[in-house]
Amino acid sequence: QRDVSKNLKVRLFHALTLPIATYTCETWTLKKSDELLLLSFEMRCLRAILRITLRDRIPNAEIRSRLGAERTIIDRIRTRRLRWFGHMMGRQANSLVYKAYHQEFQN
Repeated sequence: QRDVSKNLKVRLFHALTLPIATYTCETWTLKKSDELLLLSFEMRCLRAILRITLRDRIPNAEIRSRLGAERTIIDRIRTRRLRWFGHMMGRQANSLVYKAYHQEFQN
């Protein structure tokens, strides 16, 4: 809507849309094509916030700088995956998660 400020739209995007789009992303296996789809989804949302179409030919970097969105969705996913990996490595050696990661199964 036009009466909602740009700042509020960005905050809602970060608070509502990104968590839904990246739910359980720690366990995803991302191919390059998947990353491109996620980046295009993110840019489509950011362009909609600014009411900018692709025909306006404004670069993605300019849109990100206008909204203050320095980190991409892929950067956020990588951060969450590293955090999850650190959590997994801190588990006890007899934990099923630890054994599954290290493939330590008997029969």
